[in-house]
Order: sequence, then C-alpha cells, then structure tokens
Amino acid sequence: MSAGDKETEELELDRQHFIKTLASFKFYGIHLRKKIEKSRAYFKSFSTKHQGLVPEFKTKLDVIENCVNHNSCLLDTIIQNSAPDIFGGEHGSDLQALSEAASISNHQSHETKSTRMPHATRLGPFPFTTTDMDKVRSTLKQFARDWSEVGAEERAICYKPVIDEVVEIFKHVSNPADVKILVPGAGLGRLAWEFAHRGFTCQGNEWSLHMLIPAYFILNT
Repeated sequence: MSAGDKETEELELDRQHFIKTLASFKFYGIHLRKKIEKSRAYFKSFSTKHQGLVPEFKTKLDVIENCVNHNSCLLDTIIQNSAPDIFGGEHGSDLQALSEAASISNHQSHETKSTRMPHATRLGPFPFTTTDMDKVRSTLKQFARDWSEVGAEERAICYKPVIDEVVEIFKHVSNPADVKILVPGAGLGRLAWEFAHRGFTCQGNEWSLHMLIPAYFILNT
C-alpha cells in the first residue's frame, strides 16, 4: 500500500468514526423512545391486578420520555451548531444525510410502537452500538456535572482543590497568562475553562468525539 493510499484509508476511517459518533447523538431519542415503548407494551401485557401493584409505573415512563425528549433536543442543537464547523465543514454532506435518515427513522418509530433493538443497531446507513449510546448518556451526565447548577457541589469537590492549588503556586506571578496549563482528559472543558477564566493560558486535551463535539458547542456558542 502506498503512502497516499494509506493516508486515504486513514481519512476514511476518521470520517466513519465521526459519522458514527454523530449517529449516536442523532438517534439517541429514537433509540430510547423505542425502549420506553417496549416497557409500556410489557406493562400492558400484565393483568389488571398486577398493573395495580405499580400504579405509578406509567407516570414514571412519561417522565422519563419527557427527559429523553429534552436531552434529544439538546443533542440536536449541539449537532446543528458544532458538527458543521468543528472540522472545517468537511462533513457537511454526511451531516445532511444523517439528519434525513434520522427524520425517516423517527417517522417509522411512530408507526411501529415496539421494535426489538439488537446490540448493533442500523437506522438508515448509520450504524451505532449500545456502547455508543452509553457514551452519549455519559456525555449528558457530564453536562449536568460540569455545566449546571446541579453539579456545583461535585465541581467544588473535584475541581476546586486543583484550582486553589494552582492559584496558590502561581500567586506571585504578575501575569497569569505567562503560566501555561495543560488539562489532559479535558472532557467537556469545564476545568480548562476555569483556568482560562482566571487568566492562565490553558489548553485542554481530549480524544473522544463524544466529548469534543459538545465541548466545542459549549465553549464557542
């Protein structure tokens, strides 16, 4: 294989990885709504007596579905405002095709209320796995931890000691921008933002696209 062919192959693998990540975001709502419908179908298959033992179950499913819809809207906003720009717009046509496939699958999911979801799911031409969905859920949890009032207490526990120590070490430096800080495994960028907010020169290092795309949205929107 020539150097040119190897580079072309690597670029295609990067493209497939990028599309797979976007697919897991785009199909998050469709995937989980199908799982909720399956739970509703199971519940309806119980006898009236057994349904009466857990009268709050249907209400809890409605609450869960509302949360899924809210999360899905957030993920759509992230894709629309980050994905077209994060790599210079080179995947614009892939993003358009992905959106169309998600729209078709969403329409089909309303027509078919209960669908068995295999370990590797293919909706349209974009495959993703349950592991990819786990990464999406992890990203949403980190949103709450890093960028919401709900996560303030946890941030105070895990980030504040690090921030305070750095501030103490460099308290005699007249210009904080002269201090360069690297944050490995930067996730959604909150710790890196905290350092930059205090005037330090900071760079966050993150390899996961499930973190990079939402972090780009948070820090640049």
